[in-house]
Parts: sequence; C-alpha cells; structure tokens
Amino acid sequence: ATTEIYTLYSSAASDVYKRQTCYIGERDVNETMVRSGWAKAMRKQTNRYVVDEDDAKNFNRGLWASAKR
Repeated sequence: ATTEIYTLYSSAASDVYKRQTCYIGERDVNETMVRSGWAKAMRKQTNRYVVDEDDAKNFNRGLWASAKR
C-alpha cells in the first residue's frame, strides 16, 4: 500500500514564518507530534496545537513525562 505524504500551504492560515502543515495520508504530523509530547505548540504564533500540548502535559507524554506538576 502506498501512503501519500504532502504539505499543505495556505497563505491565509500561515504564520509570519510561512510554516506549512505536513500530512501523511489524512494525519496532521504536527498535531501528532504535539499530542504525543514530542513537540511544543507555538503559542505566540497560533493556538492551533494548544489543546494537543495540554493533552500531552495532562497525560505526561514525551517531553512532559517526568515533569512535576
């Protein structure tokens, strides 16, 4: 089976750094990394992944695994 990997760029949805969203099939790779705790939401640029980062923190995933709360 072949999985399509692509980036999505929208000038309306981009930030000042013109970052793109990377997808593998239908999965947003950025969201997956933030939700699993291996990336942080860029809160100063967008609120897009804040919920995913909060979820990772609440369940002590990835970077947050040994964080004392």
